[in-house]
Amino acid sequence: MNLDDKCVKVVYNAKAYERVEDPKVRALLRFIQTNEPGEDDYSKRLSEFVAKVKENEKFRKEFSDMNLHDFDIMTEAKEEGIEEGARQKAVENALVAIKEFGASPELAAEKMGAPLDKVLEALKAVVATA
Repeated sequence: MNLDDKCVKVVYNAKAYERVEDPKVRALLRFIQTNEPGEDDYSKRLSEFVAKVKENEKFRKEFSDMNLHDFDIMTEAKEEGIEEGARQKAVENALVAIKEFGASPELAAEKMGAPLDKVLEALKAVVATA
């Protein structure tokens, strides 16, 4: 794939490390997949480096803070998605009340807990496609 950035990018599947012909690359991918150093010097040094980093309190705190921050963002996004889904369902229910029971948009929005502007917008879209 040409990304037009004058770089060469190589993508490996670490799970398929056994199929890689180059022994150095295979050892690296094996380490990435299994976290076990091979017999080569590079993966042994890499393993030692990872062990040192894991012992570094500053790194551990920053890594933990980063993970908590990411978790907070994911939780917030999930909650927003649930709220948006509930709003959308309320709008859909309001449309049913309008079409099936002849309720006014204002009454349907109020009773279904849907924002009136979203109900009117959805109603306009339904009328436009009919």
